Amino acid sequence: MPDQQLPDDFLERLKLVTRRRPKAVIDHILTYGFVTTEELATRYGYEHAPRAARDVREEGIPLETFRVKSSSGRSIGAYRFGDLSLMRKDRVGGRVAFSKKFKQELTKRDGSRCAVCSTAYEDRYLQVDHRIPYEVAGDAPRDYQHIALRSLRRLDVVWEQDETAIYDQLKQRAQAKQEYLPDYVKAALREHLGEAE
Repeated sequence: MPDQQLPDDFLERLKLVTRRRPKAVIDHILTYGFVTTEELATRYGYEHAPRAARDVREEGIPLETFRVKSSSGRSIGAYRFGDLSLMRKDRVGGRVAFSKKFKQELTKRDGSRCAVCSTAYEDRYLQVDHRIPYEVAGDAPRDYQHIALRSLRRLDVVWEQDETAIYDQLKQRAQAKQEYLPDYVKAALREHLGEAE
């Protein structure tokens, strides 16, 4: 499907894709109408073609898969743009794009706290779509440098079997004081450590 046959809004949407692998797939399809799994491997070094196609789909760009003959005559997969009405405009860089208003509503509801560790941060450091808010970069598994450039240490505690009753008590006491559970537990540990010294 040559460039000229694609609607302008679709072509504009394609320009927003900047990640290398999906951009290579898109550019090839724009130039040649489709890309084969063989071309993805030989021209671009993408041995796992379905992953490259998935990258494009994660950008909100519809692709369809069909069969063609390889250079050796065997049947292989190929990709071309699919039903353009299925284009997702809410995806940027493979992530769902959340509005500023949505982030403000979350902050108003939950406060400026990390959903992973419940630590309070300035709003500018919190990002709605980050599942992994830590930059590990070779540090020890529990010694992270947070995206806000604050030194952090995490302790994950699992309460199981009979211990769940202790957890429930802690949670009830924290709620009674209108405190986040991690803050309540840290205060109790500080108090305990203060008594131990």
